Amino acid sequence: MKKVLSLAVCLLVPVMGNAQDAWYDRFYVGAGTGATRIEADLTELDLLPADAQGNPETIENNDYKKSSIMSHFVAGYRFSRYLAVEGSYQKLYDSEQSFCFTDDTGDCATERGLDDSPIARISSTAWTVEIPLTAWSAYAVGLYPFNDTWEVFAKLGVSAWESDLSAFEKAVGGFIPAKLPLTPPTNLALARSIDGTDLAGGIGLNLNHESGVTIRGEIEFLDISEYDSSYTFALSAIYNF
Repeated sequence: MKKVLSLAVCLLVPVMGNAQDAWYDRFYVGAGTGATRIEADLTELDLLPADAQGNPETIENNDYKKSSIMSHFVAGYRFSRYLAVEGSYQKLYDSEQSFCFTDDTGDCATERGLDDSPIARISSTAWTVEIPLTAWSAYAVGLYPFNDTWEVFAKLGVSAWESDLSAFEKAVGGFIPAKLPLTPPTNLALARSIDGTDLAGGIGLNLNHESGVTIRGEIEFLDISEYDSSYTFALSAIYNF
């Protein structure tokens, strides 16, 4: 019996040591990239064009739908294999979408130039909208491990976000001399900032390695009331300290 107990102790000590130093019971930080999809109504955002006299200009449609590259940073702490808290930061890039101006027939105006500009003779213009997004989020995270390598998770929290909206008439197409500005001065220009704090959530999959490195794929949803929808696909590398 003494030999059996001694053998059991010898087997349990390494296991207990590994459990105390488990990769899932510690702080973690990570970074990644992906794409964010934003869909919004330009009417609701007050980003429709009007001339200097306030008369509305017509464009092909009012629906902003754009998938943009984003950067993603995350930091958190796992209390156990099944529960964690984390914060994340994401920033959007290349959020520009152009809409053609329409003529009396409803078709795109192919020779709409800018007054008092040589570009008017060689180019057309488009209504260009930019909706960048920066968001700080805090989550409670629930995890379900299949084994030490694979696990799924879901998270729920809040996101503090801000967006500097802009819309302007921009020269497009044709031959544009290099010395002329790409965006000439025009009365057709709008700019405003919006921000808020809204619900956020996400689901994802972790691929863990005993070295402490985790590869994560996830989808995050931001419930921004000013947008019709906003969600992110991200792939990140995470290190567990």
